Amino acid sequence: MKREIGLHYNSISPDITGTENNISKYLHLRKGVHEFITVYVDEMIHSVDRNCKHNVAMLVEPISVSARLYSWIEKNYNQF
Repeated sequence: MKREIGLHYNSISPDITGTENNISKYLHLRKGVHEFITVYVDEMIHSVDRNCKHNVAMLVEPISVSARLYSWIEKNYNQF
């Protein structure tokens, strides 16, 4: 059985939550928030869901991320 992970993003290209799941042996990436574990990518980090059991912040393109986001992460680090 594949474990499902939510992937909340709007900046990753190509979409890795589609047909790539067919060749993955262990994980199924679902676009959006999952109740158990969700990875928030770049600007979507602001959308952290407090109802999700495990929240993960991932900076894929740190150069394109605004300085405000770095400050927000520093202040809200305990949510991840």
